[in-house]
Amino acid sequence: MKVVKMFYDQEGDILEVRFAAGKEGKRTGIGLNEDVTLFCDCDYSEIQGLTILAYSKLVALPPQSLSELEEAPCEVKEKVRKLLQGERLQPFLSLENDGLRLHDVRVTQLASA
Repeated sequence: MKVVKMFYDQEGDILEVRFAAGKEGKRTGIGLNEDVTLFCDCDYSEIQGLTILAYSKLVALPPQSLSELEEAPCEVKEKVRKLLQGERLQPFLSLENDGLRLHDVRVTQLASA
């Protein structure tokens, strides 16, 4: 069973999701846009976490651009897009028309994930 830890700061409207602890110095973060950062291993092959700023506002909006990811090297973009389409992130987000749609996460949904 894979453990997912979620932390929500209501005052700051920040959702943090942790999938794996990651080894010290062995992870990297890549901005998807100004509000969403994905954390993974340095090879971009394993998701370790996700941080979303202004979470409650973003879930109500249409898909947001991947403006920061688009500035990354092609190889990194391809690997990150593959991670974004993986099963692990499906409860939290999806790619739609080259945009990022955030999902309204409910604890009951995560229990079955």
